[in-house]
Amino acid sequence: MTEVKAEPVVNREDDSLPYAYFNPETEGKLTWVCGQNQDGKITSVFCMDLGTHKDKKCEYLPDIEKARWVREELVKAGWQKLRPPEVTFTFPGEKEPRNLSRKEKRYLQRKMKKMQKQNPFTDDQPPPNEGEGSSGASGGYDLDVTPQNPDSSQG
Repeated sequence: MTEVKAEPVVNREDDSLPYAYFNPETEGKLTWVCGQNQDGKITSVFCMDLGTHKDKKCEYLPDIEKARWVREELVKAGWQKLRPPEVTFTFPGEKEPRNLSRKEKRYLQRKMKKMQKQNPFTDDQPPPNEGEGSSGASGGYDLDVTPQNPDSSQG
């Protein structure tokens, strides 16, 4: 039997999007995910799991450099990478390990997309338009991801 491990979707070795991190001080209830949406815009989402619902702050970032900067600042503050579950596929009758074929990868992507649409635990609220504020922080916290560039004279 052959086993094939699927590569992680987030926090890849090549430093490409999407990124996913969590704040260990909140026992994983405060997370940050950053990736490209269907329109190709880089979207940053902070999510606080309040138990009964999730409160999200979404915003568009201008470029990958801003996403990397936010990630670096979170890491400096002690945030850690989210580790997706390890997924392994076994193929009966095959003896040598192999990578998934393009067709198999596409099939899995379609299945994952379908499952995501059916997930009752996600809110299908789009991020606010650029320039607008957050969706509101009803949990009594404020997440500010405005860059504080030490090289600029603005303060």
